[in-house]
Amino acid sequence: VVVPAHHILVKKTKLKPLSSLVSIKSTPYNVGVFGGVSNLSFKVVNSSEFTIDNVSIEVQFLKPNGKILKTEIYDVHSIAAKSAKVLSVPPSSRGVKVKYHITSIKSKERSKLLNA
Repeated sequence: VVVPAHHILVKKTKLKPLSSLVSIKSTPYNVGVFGGVSNLSFKVVNSSEFTIDNVSIEVQFLKPNGKILKTEIYDVHSIAAKSAKVLSVPPSSRGVKVKYHITSIKSKERSKLLNA
């Protein structure tokens, strides 16, 4: 039986979790005099060797006291290996600060290799 070389490589080396290979960073954003967040965007960086099909980002808009005003989920699709994409977030009429984190990362290409 002939086994393709990439199958042997996957078996011999442990792949790093995608969570350690995909990152996000916000750009500076504007806050209005009476609140409201505008010009908010995120750079999503894929440092892996695989195309990322989807990254979900949870963004919390905060009140001046730090309490959560609202939470939104945004998706970034089709991020090529070793590349980045920018997500522009629609302006929010309220809130003075944002907190964010990645909630999920999906890669069919990587899943196929792991399940081969």
